[in-house]
Amino acid sequence: MKLFAYIKNAKGPGKRLQKVIESINPGIRIEIFRTVEELLERMHQPLNRPVIIVLLLKFKKELVEILSHQSLFYDTWNILILPEGNETMMKMGLKLYPRYISFTNSDLKDVELVLKKMLVNVNSKRKP
Repeated sequence: MKLFAYIKNAKGPGKRLQKVIESINPGIRIEIFRTVEELLERMHQPLNRPVIIVLLLKFKKELVEILSHQSLFYDTWNILILPEGNETMMKMGLKLYPRYISFTNSDLKDVELVLKKMLVNVNSKRKP
């Protein structure tokens, strides 16, 4: 099981998200990307599915770049964390078929709970 996280900035919401991710499960392989380019480059490499991807997006430009490679995100479990009240980004983000959407102004406890539940679901599906 792998968890990829796009966290451009390790301050504010990025710092909170990194703490959440690091606290969920020591047995999961976590890769953190600071640029969209790094994330997309990794997504082009062979992946053992399933993969959980957490995207902390602040700018529309980031989302547009990710959406231009939308097919890479099929068969992944996505969580989007978007700026509060940005309806345009919300509509665009839905094209990635996220499993959950949260907002940067939250404490991200909701994201922690969703990640833990995803891990339980993924692990239960992998057992024979």
